[in-house]
Amino acid sequence: MNKKYNLHLILDTESAHKKIIDSIQENSVVLEVGTSHGHMTKYLKEELNCNVTGIEIDPEAARDASQYTSEFFVIDIDNIESLDEKIKDNHYDYIIMCDVIEHVRDTTNILKILGKKLKASGLFLLSVPNVAHNIVLMQILKNEFNYQDVGMMDNTHIRWFTSNSFKKKIDETGLKLVKHDWTYMTPEYENIPHNNYDEFSLFEKEVLLKHLNGHFFQNIFHLSRDINSVEAPINNIDAYWFDKIKVTHPNNIEQNIDVFDRSVLANIKFIAPKKGANYSLIINPTMRMRGFKNISITAIGSDNIEVNKRFVVENAIFIDKSYYSFSNSRILINIDGGYDNINISFEYIDVTEDLLMSLLQRVR
Repeated sequence: MNKKYNLHLILDTESAHKKIIDSIQENSVVLEVGTSHGHMTKYLKEELNCNVTGIEIDPEAARDASQYTSEFFVIDIDNIESLDEKIKDNHYDYIIMCDVIEHVRDTTNILKILGKKLKASGLFLLSVPNVAHNIVLMQILKNEFNYQDVGMMDNTHIRWFTSNSFKKKIDETGLKLVKHDWTYMTPEYENIPHNNYDEFSLFEKEVLLKHLNGHFFQNIFHLSRDINSVEAPINNIDAYWFDKIKVTHPNNIEQNIDVFDRSVLANIKFIAPKKGANYSLIINPTMRMRGFKNISITAIGSDNIEVNKRFVVENAIFIDKSYYSFSNSRILINIDGGYDNINISFEYIDVTEDLLMSLLQRVR
């Protein structure tokens, strides 16, 4: 792998970086495999006061990262003999591999060798791209497989894993799975063709949006040498939602809002100074078919008086005072006077299997 990576540390969302760093205790002894230019290495050293050993194949990146380590090795981890010889056994509280394992050839033996380097109480923390993500299935449904410079379809990936196939790989190493976590990302965030559900038929959308692993972007595995560890069950897949709300103002000005809430989204505020202006709120359901109800829209003038506004919902099925959508829905609002703010709130509805089948019958 000759590609040069310089990806920055992402800690302001539920990223793989954040989830892995949150699992590391201060003052630990850490082996970081694949440091790149050392963004995570720096955080481990300066914020968590960890004693870090680094491994990196790119000499230029290694020079940047090595200033934050107690020792550093510029090696190709596919050279298993060199890896085993240079790295101490039974030494590390944590071993970190963030999006590295998909770039190596002998996955099983590399995991076996690195597992020996853990203390008996240590943890091996890996993030692995999920090839069962909907962005991959969407490519295949279009009879394509578009590689990227970075991302899920990175053109230097030589191994692909689902959560289940990687768990089988773990079983071959003698390590134990103690926790399975993941990161969420919906397809439109990947800069690649065919990343929008609107390109697909109703039947295809149904299959994609019911696919339980469809928005797991990276699987995160915590592994241990402890033979008494009990494999942790996967968490409820509906624990988080990740919707993108787009408010379109006059003159095509857009305001984007990311939502991590499955229940109530209240009080989206935006300034509406124009008379007779048209505004729209676009709701993009992601994890599966989305329902919403109890929509309330009020406009507030300079006198702080709230006025209820009428609205129209497009591209949604209306049943029992609730709206359901497989794709982008729009709440259209006409503003008939000058107001300081518009407040919008609504409540999300979980769509059960029975309700889903009933809705499908109505739209066929």
